[in-house]
Amino acid sequence: MQRLKLTAACLLLIVVAGCGGGEEEGTALKKSSSAAPVPVQAAQAPRADRPAGGNQKKAISSRQEPQKPAALTAEQMENGFTVLTEPPPNFQVLSAGPNEQADQFAVVLPEEGVSSSSFKVTPPPAAGGSGQRAASQKLPEGFEAVAGSGASESGWPLQIRCEKDDSIFMFIPGGGGPLGADAGPADASPQLTIPLKPFYMQQHEVTLKQYRVYRDDVFATKKRYRPQPLNVDSPDNHPALGLAWGEGGFYARWIGADLPTEAEWERAARTEAGWRTPWGNGRAIWSRSRELHQIDPVMSFRTDVSPYGVFDLAGNAREWVSDWYSDTAFADAAKRPLDLPNWPGPRKPSIDNHRVVKGNGPDWSVWHRAAQHMSHEAADIGFRCVLRLDAGEEEQDEKKKSTRRN
Repeated sequence: MQRLKLTAACLLLIVVAGCGGGEEEGTALKKSSSAAPVPVQAAQAPRADRPAGGNQKKAISSRQEPQKPAALTAEQMENGFTVLTEPPPNFQVLSAGPNEQADQFAVVLPEEGVSSSSFKVTPPPAAGGSGQRAASQKLPEGFEAVAGSGASESGWPLQIRCEKDDSIFMFIPGGGGPLGADAGPADASPQLTIPLKPFYMQQHEVTLKQYRVYRDDVFATKKRYRPQPLNVDSPDNHPALGLAWGEGGFYARWIGADLPTEAEWERAARTEAGWRTPWGNGRAIWSRSRELHQIDPVMSFRTDVSPYGVFDLAGNAREWVSDWYSDTAFADAAKRPLDLPNWPGPRKPSIDNHRVVKGNGPDWSVWHRAAQHMSHEAADIGFRCVLRLDAGEEEQDEKKKSTRRN
């Protein structure tokens, strides 16, 4: 049985074909709103040998025999649920568990040979919810909150815009971030838990259009020439490819950001639950044919997105991160406590001048890592940036008080 997790930030229409011959349109379940589309995320039910996939707010379970739809509760009607079509549905809305997010729910597809249903999902009205908090933290210069994006519990806007390259950054909460996997390849095991401070990550790889703005600005202000990407003749919305590691760092500093560490990159992809892929632990479901190392316009595949709203971490360009590559980095780190936040990786590489490259792992697994010479201009390697956050004013004041008390 396959489980799809949908993040309720949008209107989504899915028609799933049954394996018993042809398609049959069943019942639609709808929550009324007018938001824009969001991705489907596939996540198998957790097993003992796999990381847990986290909780979901609303669960919709399949029934092998269609059942008469139950009357809607007052709470469901208040939240905009309506039954749209006949015959009776395969799906039933179940109650939420503790500590479950308000904007997520799960769908379980029928077994082979059982007809599927068509259903439509839209989010609840915008009022209320954690995403509607007002931002209270001050952003670094050159960045501004995206209007209407809401704020995290700590007061950071959930989406911000970089003024220099017009890119969108998504908020990634701090906490223990999973890195690697116990059952993964030798150079990515054992799994580590890395303490991370909150940060922002660009929603997609730096595009050719954004890189062109950077080149023009550097030449205009400093009269310095920056190299062209290898795919300079591709459409503007393709990731900028074939740039050395150092060029990614120059770009990041130009916008006031950094290249991500490997731990930050995996946290943005896997969440604190430690999923194998951005959409969970299940197989990939693409809207059209997709192969490893295939390059497309950024954000082309709506299912290659993490719950934080970061796209193309499993596929599209492979990406530079800041860490030195060492084939024993994880094993060495497991021998000592990693209690300092934002572990930058090993102090030296096991192969001279090689950095870590992430993405396009076998079976789309995001714990996959590869070594690449930092001066090499590979035709399938791009990059994205992160914005690290200082402690908020309240936290800084508390630290000052604690220092005075001690």
